[in-house]
Amino acid sequence: MAERNEKGQFVKGSGGRKKGSQNKTTKAVKNALRDALEGAHEDGAEGYFKQLAKDDPALFVSLVRKLIPNQIEGKVDGVPTLVLDQNFVTGNVAEVDTEEGES
Repeated sequence: MAERNEKGQFVKGSGGRKKGSQNKTTKAVKNALRDALEGAHEDGAEGYFKQLAKDDPALFVSLVRKLIPNQIEGKVDGVPTLVLDQNFVTGNVAEVDTEEGES
């Protein structure tokens, strides 16, 4: 049995899921969605997304946006040189930082 502290909470390292592991329900739902996606088009998930891009580009772009980080920063030798935010990805004006580093 897992060890507990005076408050009844599990003591760190005494059991439970490993850090970062998914619970069974989340894993099952993701597997079901993956299987449904693969079966939604004769060419699998890739074919489905290609067709979606043609049929409903706005929906396709909204899905892609969810996979891209909100902000991407570039650094050269530790000096920030470029910042792209979500507006750049959506076709709006991007924030670009081109300041030169200290010499």
